Amino acid sequence: MSEPAIAPGAAPARPTSSKPAPHADGAPAAPGLALHSDPARDPSRGMTAPERDVIATLDGKLRPMLTDAARARERRRAFARAVAKISAELKVPISEAQAMREMPCGGWSGPSCPNLTVGLDIAKVSAPVIASFHRKRTADIVPAMVDAVAIHSVWHDAYGYVRRVKKKGPGYTYAGCLFSRCDPDDLKNGQVDGLLYQVGRLLGAQTGPACGPACTLPDP
Repeated sequence: MSEPAIAPGAAPARPTSSKPAPHADGAPAAPGLALHSDPARDPSRGMTAPERDVIATLDGKLRPMLTDAARARERRRAFARAVAKISAELKVPISEAQAMREMPCGGWSGPSCPNLTVGLDIAKVSAPVIASFHRKRTADIVPAMVDAVAIHSVWHDAYGYVRRVKKKGPGYTYAGCLFSRCDPDDLKNGQVDGLLYQVGRLLGAQTGPACGPACTLPDP
């Protein structure tokens, strides 16, 4: 979920369209999932008061988790290990050291990363959709969302980095692209699907490894 630019300190590209992204076949994306819209937009706009309360709770839990220095370091190490595992399986090896050096925000490493707020907004906008998919109240999936964001950020960034550097693997769409364009090279794609997959695993609604439904890699 982090900034894709390899150069440290690079700012993420600002999306220009506020329209929902279409599926690969041209059909419109799910209502409310304008993930390519201006990240400065309030993600709670149009929500009911109870929904806004849940989103505020999610934000309050996510920020401490994502800005905690120890957790950020662990996600970063997990990202590097994931890159090494993915690239080795694809026979285009990348060392952990190279991944750490070239992707300073790999694994969404905290407040120094330029799009921490964008990632938080994606998670908050996704919460009602994921709850609906699992037929639960939005509040019921908040604990799973908190953990799912951390897991997803590691694999999303690792797959995306390998794809961009070596042109191999499923890239950012490692868990599918039902809710976005099927472009494995674009970090905006596969976000909701990845969170949906990770929440499903944590809720016990589906089985599969953390690295994706078709993956055979061990956890990093």
